[in-house]
Amino acid sequence: VVLVVDVARATISRRASRRYGSAALAASALHFASDFAGTIAVLIGLVLVRAGYPAADAVAALFVAGLVVLAAVRLMRRNVDVLMDRAPGDAAEAARAAIAAVEPRAEVRRVRVREAGGRAFVDAVVAVAPDAAVAQGHAVADNVERALHDALPGSDVTIHIEPRDSTDLRERATGAALSVRRVREVHNVRSVVLDGRTELSLHAKLPADLPLEAAHEIADEIEATVRAAVPEIDRVHVHLEPLAAALTAEPATPTEDDALRRQLERVSAQVTGRPPRSVHLHREPRGLVAFVTIELPGTEPLADAHDAAARVEALAEAASPGLAEVVVHTEPLPRGLG
Repeated sequence: VVLVVDVARATISRRASRRYGSAALAASALHFASDFAGTIAVLIGLVLVRAGYPAADAVAALFVAGLVVLAAVRLMRRNVDVLMDRAPGDAAEAARAAIAAVEPRAEVRRVRVREAGGRAFVDAVVAVAPDAAVAQGHAVADNVERALHDALPGSDVTIHIEPRDSTDLRERATGAALSVRRVREVHNVRSVVLDGRTELSLHAKLPADLPLEAAHEIADEIEATVRAAVPEIDRVHVHLEPLAAALTAEPATPTEDDALRRQLERVSAQVTGRPPRSVHLHREPRGLVAFVTIELPGTEPLADAHDAAARVEALAEAASPGLAEVVVHTEPLPRGLG
């Protein structure tokens, strides 16, 4: 009866330990299995003693003692790593491989893995481009977290994003400028070498209601921060811009829409050889604004595509003085055309 009970308890405890990842239930299963094996050994020893082999009792006792020692060693090996926060053998490598596969451009600076309660706890530090926006860094963190959950099912993942070291002057300068509090956007970052000195200019957007005196202090902070982060820059020029508020627009009149569409189609055909894919017009307080989508060969370099868009904008605004702005979007031609 005892043997049957031990087998049942060992089987149920082992299944439960696997299902819930419980070290305590695994230890209980090993304990019941050891009881079963020890009872069998004692019975065999008693049978052999009765058959005329008195040493069998001592052998059975040594066997039971060996089972106890073996069980203790197995439990220690399994749980000491948990108590010492030691990472499982290949978990850290699996985590690094998963991060490299999903974000090959990110720099993995540190990966720590530990196990507790049958779960893996992963702490990773990933570096991204210094000029990456907060949303871009968050997207990288989300991708890494999903990849780690796939590689280590049921894991608890914490990702810390840092700016990586960069040799690109523009990346470093943009990242430094964005690190200044209250700076919302940085664009038009350009560097020139003049008489052996490197000068950098950038546009920074700040809240529109900020007093000029406070905005000027932020500009000074931007200049100091950029020069500290990029010491090879000798001088920094900061152009301050207000953040634009949302505007109320209304559709262009049918007459304006018809005339401007024909004009924009002629300009697009002049530059690209084909009419625009789409034209959208509306009126803002500053005047009419046109959004034009043109098509260019998909193999054309981005710089050339940008030049074509700039020509369309300039020609359209010159031909139609009523246009306040023309915004051109470039798209690749469908495959097989152009």
